[in-house]
Amino acid sequence: MLEPRWRKVWRDASLHKARTLLVLVAIAVGIAGAGSILDAWALVRRVTHESYLASDPAAATLRVDSLDARALEIVRGVPGVRDAQARRTVAAAVRAGGAWQTVLLFSTTDFRDYRIGRLHPEAGAWPPADGDIVIERSSVAFSGARVGEPVSIAVGSGEPIAVKVTGIVRDVGLAPGWMEHAVYAFVTPATLAKLGTPSSLDQLQIVVTERASTQEDVRRIAYRVKAALETSGRRVYDVDVPVPGEHIHAAQMDSLLFTQGAFGLLALAVCSFLVVNLISAMLAGQAREIGVMKTLGATGNQLAAMYLVFAGGIGLAASALAIPVAWRIGRSYGALKGELLNFDVAAYGIPWWAVADGVRHPW
Repeated sequence: MLEPRWRKVWRDASLHKARTLLVLVAIAVGIAGAGSILDAWALVRRVTHESYLASDPAAATLRVDSLDARALEIVRGVPGVRDAQARRTVAAAVRAGGAWQTVLLFSTTDFRDYRIGRLHPEAGAWPPADGDIVIERSSVAFSGARVGEPVSIAVGSGEPIAVKVTGIVRDVGLAPGWMEHAVYAFVTPATLAKLGTPSSLDQLQIVVTERASTQEDVRRIAYRVKAALETSGRRVYDVDVPVPGEHIHAAQMDSLLFTQGAFGLLALAVCSFLVVNLISAMLAGQAREIGVMKTLGATGNQLAAMYLVFAGGIGLAASALAIPVAWRIGRSYGALKGELLNFDVAAYGIPWWAVADGVRHPW
């Protein structure tokens, strides 16, 4: 048998069914809204951090007049440099599906040994053969290209050359092609020569030994590399050092999710006022009952516990309803945000702390 005070708590909930249910649903909606944003944010943060770092992204990129095996050997000998690789990027125009679009062609001598900014084959052949191209997955729908079909590529004012699309690959270091209005493709130096453009490599990508290096630490190492290359007779035109370990669009995505999270927390705060109003209305209507209970010996702590348990019960019931909904919505929304950053979230789960935080703060 329940003690009389707990039977009274149950009776109060029964007498105010409509109001209690309204508050419970409102809190559940608030928790689901705020929780789904929290879950999506946690999932996107985990995916962008783990997937992006797993690709071993370039810590710095230098544009050089020419690069060969000897230049790479010199760079790898610079203190603080863990690895280096060379590539070339050429801007051209591609025609697929009847429309001309901008295409960025990435080329290196050996895609099988592409260690910095690792690529993940998803369909078709990899690496590209001479005279063929492989499309980055975020550009496939945007470009209208299809695996196994030819496209026309023209560099500058040169004649269009037909090349065959033989595969699809994912590069998590690139912003989605449809977002940048550019098609990304990977080709061999021989294909560049066929298109009438220089095929020598002129972009140097490096990674540093210390993974926890700051942007300023990387910049110092990059300029040591620049000095070493210039000492060997090469000319360095540009040095680019991004924020270490941060995807190119991570800051924009964080800003968007923080803004949406603020609205979710605002909705949650509004719901908390409903609980306060409900308890206040009950206290105002039960002044005589509270007086009787105090006359019979009830202490202030016992009375406070009664109404706090009532409020806590509503919060726990709302959490039980809202957390599974928040998990489902958060995962779907996180998948959408991951796609905007060119990441696949299918292999990742929502971090446990995001769900635990929702349980700890049900209102």
